Amino acid sequence: MALSIVLMAVGVLHFIWAFSPWPFKDVVTFTKTIGGSDDGVVPPGPSTFLVGLALIGGAVLTLMVKSPSRGSARAGCG
Repeated sequence: MALSIVLMAVGVLHFIWAFSPWPFKDVVTFTKTIGGSDDGVVPPGPSTFLVGLALIGGAVLTLMVKSPSRGSARAGCG
């Protein structure tokens, strides 16, 4: 559950970052803080959007996967 929440949050941030350097004031500060470069060059919006989509897809898939410890009895336990 925690992994799904983190993946979802980072995916939503990528959707926002496809259009804006939020929560930073400008692109140079954004790239220094997030990307570690001083050039102010960010990836294209569509690719950032696709990364966000993939992260949210990963969050959905982790929610869909059933944990092996739920609802099943293991041999030797009990």
